[in-house]
Amino acid sequence: MKKISRRAKGIAKKCSPDKFQRFKHQWNGWDRDSEPTMVFYNCAAEFCEKAIFGANSDRKFEDVPDFFRSRALTDSYFFMMGKCAEVNVEAAARLHCIATLAVQYLNEAASNAPWNFQPIAETNITWPGYLSDHPEAEKSQKKNLFPKLHLGKKSGIRMKGKKLFSLNTVETRIAIELWGQMAFARIEKSMLAGDMTPFGKIRNDAKKLPMLSRETFRDWWKVGEKMFLYEYGKEFEKNERFGGYWHPNHPAYKVETNRRTLIRRDIKKKIQQGFRSIAINSSIV
Repeated sequence: MKKISRRAKGIAKKCSPDKFQRFKHQWNGWDRDSEPTMVFYNCAAEFCEKAIFGANSDRKFEDVPDFFRSRALTDSYFFMMGKCAEVNVEAAARLHCIATLAVQYLNEAASNAPWNFQPIAETNITWPGYLSDHPEAEKSQKKNLFPKLHLGKKSGIRMKGKKLFSLNTVETRIAIELWGQMAFARIEKSMLAGDMTPFGKIRNDAKKLPMLSRETFRDWWKVGEKMFLYEYGKEFEKNERFGGYWHPNHPAYKVETNRRTLIRRDIKKKIQQGFRSIAINSSIV
């Protein structure tokens, strides 16, 4: 019989006998001293083997011990890894390796089982891939993978047509950023902020929105404006992204006495227009 690990013994002191037994029998090989990657590998391999061969098991993938199971922790991990990469060569190499392997296995899995990834891709307008100066580097992915994933089909963003929106426009880029945050809130199962916090209420409002279109962009802006003010603050016009508005010779404001009020008005108006420019012509897909 396998010895009970020190981790299990520690947990046994903090929980009921029934709960401890459930923990004890959940996974074989769980030990505090085990390499986290190998713990995940062994448990995930067991899960996959049972799933592929149809063996009866009450174990779910959600039960596999995984450092990246939480979006918040995953974001924190890569945020700090990025900071380390700015000052350390080894961290830079490790971050590059992680990203390279993640893209490789992501696209292999997406190609082999596109039905698992379609719900993700349909509501997004970008997909992880490799960039290269070679003109043919991205053609294969766009030609072979994107059609399988239906990339952007349910995003509400207009990606085809003669006159597409420009990402070089500050207000349009902000509209895209706000849309991305609200789009994520619409598919996220667990909220990162509580329902009663200001940010939580905004995210909950985003969940109630219909798909973005030329018919609904004003509804998106109503929620987007709240998110914009939450992120940029009450004096958002002072943000460096809007520095161009304050040029001494700006033709729209150089002779105006209420310059600040007009700038605030125009920034909001142009971001709202940004929502319209990125929206599809109809909400019917």
